[in-house]
Order: sequence, then C-alpha cells, then structure tokens
Amino acid sequence: MNAADTALAARLTQALGAGYTLEGEIGRGGMGVVFSARDERLKRGVAVKVLPPELAFREEIRLRFLREAETAARLSHPHIVPIHSVGEGPDGLVYFVMAFVDGESLGAKLKRRSRLPPEEARRIMQETADALGAAHALGIIHRDVKPDNILLEGSRGRVVVTDFGIAKALSSTTGGATLTATGVAIGTPHYMSPEQAAGDREIDGQPGRRRLPDARRGAAVPGPHGAGHPDEAHHRAGTARHRQAARRPRGSRRLRDALAREGSR
Repeated sequence: MNAADTALAARLTQALGAGYTLEGEIGRGGMGVVFSARDERLKRGVAVKVLPPELAFREEIRLRFLREAETAARLSHPHIVPIHSVGEGPDGLVYFVMAFVDGESLGAKLKRRSRLPPEEARRIMQETADALGAAHALGIIHRDVKPDNILLEGSRGRVVVTDFGIAKALSSTTGGATLTATGVAIGTPHYMSPEQAAGDREIDGQPGRRRLPDARRGAAVPGPHGAGHPDEAHHRAGTARHRQAARRPRGSRRLRDALAREGSR
C-alpha cells in the first residue's frame, strides 16, 4: 500500500469511528475504493466504498457517488447488494456502507475458467435479469451491466448485482435533473448499448436488457457459435436475445422467462 492509500485508509478509519474496524482494501474502480470492514455493533462483515479525495472535490463526481448509495438503497431485492448507511467525514470524505458479499465477481470467475457449465450460466443470467427487472420496476436503469458488476456469493454463486454509480433514475426526485449531458457516453464501452454510446439522454430499460446477453456471452468460448458448438445453451440464450430484441420487450422478466424457455429445450 502506497502513502496515498495509507492516508486514505487512515482518514476513512477516523470518519467511521469506533463503530467499524477497517480490515483492508478489496477492490477499486473509477468511482471509488472498496474496503472490507467489521461492524462492531452488529458483529458482521461489511464493505465500505469511499470516494478518493482527489475526486471528492469535483461536485459532479461527488453527487454521482452519493446517488449510487441513494439509488441502491431504494432497491430491496435478494439479487441486489443492500446499502446499510451513507456518511461523510469532517474533512469532506464521503463513503457508504453496504453488505459484504463473500465470493467473487463473474468477471473474476471467467478469468479462471474458459467457460461456465450451460446450466450455471443460464441461472446467473436469470438471477441478474430478476435484479434488473426489480430496478426497472422502480424506474432505475443500471447502465453498466458487465461481469465485474455481477457478484457471485457463497458456494452456490448466488447473484448479487452491484455498482449503481451511473444508474439513471427515470423517476428521479431531483425534478428530472441528470448528471449526464447529452452527447456524453457513460458506461463500459464493450458493454454499452447503442443509445449509451451515442450519449442519448432518454434511455429506458432496453439498453440494460440488450447488454445483459453481452455479459452472458463472456461465459462462452470466444469464436462463432456454429453447429455442434459445445456451449449450446449459450447459443440458445443468444437466440432468445435476438427474439426479445425483435419484440422490444417491456421488462427484464420477459428476458428471464425467454432464457428459461430456451434453456429447457
């Protein structure tokens, strides 16, 4: 850990106070650093996401970070990571405390294995679709669905979707205000929908549903899915995806149901 990381951990420890014991860094991304910690009052493991001070002074990033906590806190679903609290240190450090997911991301798992068994891949996508459907029902669009944001908990690998940092709240209480300007693309390029890549402001649930199969394809062996391909379930799920796109479905539940039907054939 370098000097900057050590200083950040020390500042976060001070901000958290005696209620939490910081244990160590477990990940980082463009919008924050995640630490594992122990909730001393409730005697449980938690994860704490903090916005680095070099980003906290930028108001739009600060607001987006806080909105991630607020957005995720609105969602109560077995496949969405729950948010416990949000806080701010005296020196302007902002953070939020969420459930600790004991496992790994789908992205990490795919780096260890060439592909997933068809039934496991289909289950993961169904549970992810359930989570997105619950968010869409509340008017929340994730906008960054990718393997790294799909966590797999425990030995069964229960799906927990995380990172709502760039989510769009269609029914926002901010009076329609948005942190994304027209023409500005936001998201992970490889998993962006055409609407996101174009920087469209008016985005509904369609991009998340269409990008979900792109995350699913990460579990397949690279290359064309021709006749006799060993990953036949993924090929079938891909067929379901194209059928769904043609019908312009209104909910992630339909994608989940389509994947179930295709996988049972």
